[in-house]
Amino acid sequence: MGREDHVFEMKRGTEVPPMGTGPIPVMPYVDAAYFEREREKVFRRAWLEIARVEDIPAPGDYLVQRIEALNTSALIVRGSDGVIRAFHNVCIHRGAV
Repeated sequence: MGREDHVFEMKRGTEVPPMGTGPIPVMPYVDAAYFEREREKVFRRAWLEIARVEDIPAPGDYLVQRIEALNTSALIVRGSDGVIRAFHNVCIHRGAV
């Protein structure tokens, strides 16, 4: 038995808690505050697939991809050197003082 195998072993005397048959709470699926917490704790901290290399096959190709879960968008471009780059899509004036 390898070192990783111990993760899947049940300890003796432990029981799996019952799943129950009652309704599940609906609030996490409809509450705006819950979604905002989820947005910050999950979506802003994880890699999100927003495009594939096939979407911008040639140098100079680009796309603007809306990211609904973050309420923002990204600009993805393939440069003249063939490298794909992504930028947070914001106006220049937002950085002005």
